[in-house]
Amino acid sequence: ENFNQVESLLSIYSQLKFRAPIPSTRGMAASPDFLKLTMETIISNKPELIVELGSGTSTIIAAKTLEQLKSGFLLSIDHDAKFAEQTRQRITLETLEKYSKVITSELKDITVNGESYNWYDTSFLEKIDRKIELLIVDGPPKIINKNARFPAIPLLKKYFTDDTVILLDDGRRKDEQNTVKLWLKELDKFKAEYFDGTSPWNIKCDIALPCATQNEINKSDAEKLINNGCICIAEGANMPSDNDAINVYLKNKILF
Repeated sequence: ENFNQVESLLSIYSQLKFRAPIPSTRGMAASPDFLKLTMETIISNKPELIVELGSGTSTIIAAKTLEQLKSGFLLSIDHDAKFAEQTRQRITLETLEKYSKVITSELKDITVNGESYNWYDTSFLEKIDRKIELLIVDGPPKIINKNARFPAIPLLKKYFTDDTVILLDDGRRKDEQNTVKLWLKELDKFKAEYFDGTSPWNIKCDIALPCATQNEINKSDAEKLINNGCICIAEGANMPSDNDAINVYLKNKILF
């Protein structure tokens, strides 16, 4: 796990050029692997509008990636005025004002589907002037209330496209997993399944699309894919299959 986090951080530094050290990761901030996933998702999908719930290090990574693409805009929402101002200062330091904005939106009691939640003041919704192509959910904090992040989908889904991507931080926590189940009821055309501590490469499929972490598929994973009938591996990242896995693909003459 620690090696993966270091590797993810190195990948970020190799891809993006900063004017100052990035803020701390982990703790309340997103971990390096989530930040790397955010960067890679933006590079791959090239979203014109990103909405982020919970500002911080992820704001800088996302905005910096948009700067590299020379396109897109990030609207970040934070309930903590002091923390939001710290993020704004980082944005200024990196001269990312063209690509990002942080809005302070204090938490208020709202009712969604008959349940009470303490969530962002919804006046920020007036600032959304186009469809959301990427939604990053890293707030409000879990301690606020049960399923604290649930309101994001029922309140924002009207801004989604058919291809909107949702990234949820802290996905290993039970509260977030329960939140995803509630989200799926709101987004009935989507399906999701969570696998704790394992990869998806043992699931039967025709086509596998590794698109996130370098060297995430090893020889054992490749053999499982082949044995389960996979006929095509299409990579959407930088070397997600290691050399042993590639040799398995070539040996079995599948599309790669």
